[in-house]
Order: sequence, then structure tokens, then C-alpha cells
Amino acid sequence: MFRKACLLIAALVFVAASAYADGAVIPFLLSGLVDLSQTALSGGQVYTYAAGTTNPKAIYADKALTSAYTQPLILDSDGRAIAYGSGLYKFVVKDAVGNTVFTADNVEINSLAEILTDATDPFGTDLAQTNLTVTNLTAASATISTLAALQPTTLNGLSMNNTTITAVATATTPAGVPNLQQVTDLIGSSSINTDNLMYRDGSNASPSVVFSGTFNPAGGIYNAYAKYHRVATITLAAPNTWTDVEFDLTLPSDQSFGFTQLSSSTIQIASASMVEINGCTRPHWTGAATTSVTIASRVVYSNDAGVSWSEARCLQAVDSRENGENEVGTLRFAGSIKAVAGTRVKLQLHVSNVQMLFAGWPSFDNPVSATINLFTSGL
Repeated sequence: MFRKACLLIAALVFVAASAYADGAVIPFLLSGLVDLSQTALSGGQVYTYAAGTTNPKAIYADKALTSAYTQPLILDSDGRAIAYGSGLYKFVVKDAVGNTVFTADNVEINSLAEILTDATDPFGTDLAQTNLTVTNLTAASATISTLAALQPTTLNGLSMNNTTITAVATATTPAGVPNLQQVTDLIGSSSINTDNLMYRDGSNASPSVVFSGTFNPAGGIYNAYAKYHRVATITLAAPNTWTDVEFDLTLPSDQSFGFTQLSSSTIQIASASMVEINGCTRPHWTGAATTSVTIASRVVYSNDAGVSWSEARCLQAVDSRENGENEVGTLRFAGSIKAVAGTRVKLQLHVSNVQMLFAGWPSFDNPVSATINLFTSGL
């Protein structure tokens, strides 16, 4: 009984070894090849040789490696072929008329059995490794003059050029990346304090630059400014009611930085600063002649994201007069506000008679109903 069991085990081992002894599919032939114009290599020719030689080495049509292909192997219309091999090869791939597309040497095609039974150390006979991690290492030839690690490292039995390496120094994090604090140093003096260089991990980064004077790049003062226009005619819905001006035109040449149009009527200021504001509106009377009408404009601002609004002092304008028929005028305003980061600004209009519209004079090249200008050097 014991003898029969041994024979059965031996038979199973033989069957398993036979299954693993098959060749491996050649993957790049199966996935399909293209020519130099990235077109499928239809009718391409594949020549196979022993690695590093011009001695033909067979590839096969079957996994058991019994039916060898005739050289060259001809690819199908999609540039594909199902082929098997074992060991190291050199592949020479040509197009249908014999032009070489590429050559690949020392290509290893391994079956599962070869992988499982390969007893050699993949790191060579002289290097035994534990927890070795190498990222993006490419070296045809290299000389290492300084070897350091960010964490303490222990080496055993490692040598280079027959010189034993017994220890690796612990590296310090290089400090060589520009830091915004350096800009502040230059503003206040003519030299940079090297202690302010930013570490590569950013742990000592300075988030801002402090200016004690005028920011003057490339020989010209660069101020924050913006201009917003209302081109369409403005008709107020009710008399004696403050109404927001909705701006409908901004030009890239009228914008630098520091201001954002949150909505058609609301402008936001980026940083704390003294903001100069000016502009004009164009009253256009459409009612009967010699009618007295009061016209007013004002700038309002909010420091709480629009929850409440305050009228800016000296940014009000008012006029009261008898208007001639179809009369067009100009009402100007100018002043400043002390803004905080996120202050919001609006321009509002007020009339005592809704027949007083706001519209640009049509004879102008660029007529507008209203314009507001904002600028500062304090952002």
C-alpha cells in the first residue's frame, strides 16, 4: 500500500512539472506592433535570434514549443501574432517590404517553470538585500563620491571598486529653495539673510512679503486698478429710491489686479488698503422742458460680505436744475475709502423723476451711462 502511494505522488509531481514546462507567450507580439508612422504593422516580418548574436533561435506556434515558426514570422493585418518562446532572444522587426522598424536584444521570455525553478539570486552572488527601495535609478556607469541617507542606515558587506563601505552618513535636508522672506530682506537691505532660505519640505516657509516702500518692477510702478462701465441706458424703476448700477462692460486693458467683480453691481477689494474711487454718470432728461429734477449718485461699501452697507463720505454727488428738452449732462464723483480685505463696493443712483434716464451721448465714439474707477498702491 505504501509503495502505491509513493508511485501516485511521483506521478502527480511529474504531471505538474510537465504543465509548468511550457513556453511563455511573447506579449509584445500579441498586443500588436506599429510602424514609424504609428500605423499597424500589417504584414510585418519578425526575425528571432539568440540574444547578442545573429544565430537564429526559434519561436513557436504552440505553448508546448513543438511547432516552430518559419523565419520570418509574418504579422497579421493588425500587426499581431501569437507566438511562444523560452529564454533570451534578439528580435529584429521589419515592415512588409523589408525595412527595419526596430531591434530589441536581450529580451527574456520566461515560462512559469523557469521562474519557479530559477535558484539564482536576482541581486547577484555578492549582494543580499532586505527592504531595499530604489526609485528612478538609471545608470550605465556611475561614480559615487558621497553616499548619504535621510535616515540612519546600516550596511553589511557592501563594497564599491573593491573598497568596503562600512557606514552611511545621515544627510541633512538641503536649504536652497527661494523663500518669500528673502524678498522682504532685499526690500529692507541689499543682502539676503541665508537663514531665511526655505527648507525643501517647506516647514519654514514665509507666506507673505512685507513692503516698506514702493513696489517698482521693471522700472515702472505697478498699482492695483480696475474700471467698470455701464453702456446700456439706465432707467430707474421708482423715484427717490437708491438703485444699484449694473455694469455690463469690462476691458482687459482696464484691469490689473486686486479687484474682482462678484456680480453685475458688486466689486470686491482683495486686501486692506486706501482705495481711491472716482467716475461719472450721464443724466439724460426725456421729459418736458424746464422741469426741475434732482439727480444724485453715491458709493456704498460693506465690510461684512454684503450684510450691511455704509455710504462713503465725499463719494456723493448731487445736482438739481431745470432741464432743457433731451438734455444730456455729466455728474462726477471722487473720493476714497479705507478698505479691509474683502470690502465690497457699489455705485448707486437716485432721481426725483424717473423721466431722468442715464445714457451716453450717442455722438461719442464710446458712449457710456456710468463708469467707476478704483485704484490703489496699497494692496
